[in-house]
Amino acid sequence: MGLKQTSTLYFPYVERLGLLLLRFLNADLYTYETAYKDFFFAYGFEILKDVDKDYKFELKGKYEDDETYLKETKKIYDNLKEQLLYIQEQITDAVYIYNINENEDLKPFTHSQRYAVYLIKRKGKLYSYIY
Repeated sequence: MGLKQTSTLYFPYVERLGLLLLRFLNADLYTYETAYKDFFFAYGFEILKDVDKDYKFELKGKYEDDETYLKETKKIYDNLKEQLLYIQEQITDAVYIYNINENEDLKPFTHSQRYAVYLIKRKGKLYSYIY
């Protein structure tokens, strides 16, 4: 895989929230390797501390070697992967429903209409919109 760093934990970048969200939405979070390459190499795993209030982990500032670092961070990723994918999906859905990217094709429709289309298209749960 090739680490961007050697067994030293990166601290998350200080930058605009929009850029962090954009990188998160575009990251391939399906495997540890791609999640690391696309997102975590820059923001670190400390950013996951609030994903699950019941899951506690601690990262050191420096590890003995790369193998130990990879083992520890992979364990965190494996435990939180499903939640990460769920959060990514929910934010992506919000971008569509609220037309955050200002897609011209969606402008004639209200948030409610886009939400109804979203339910039919993605979830097939129109009944939850009606009730």
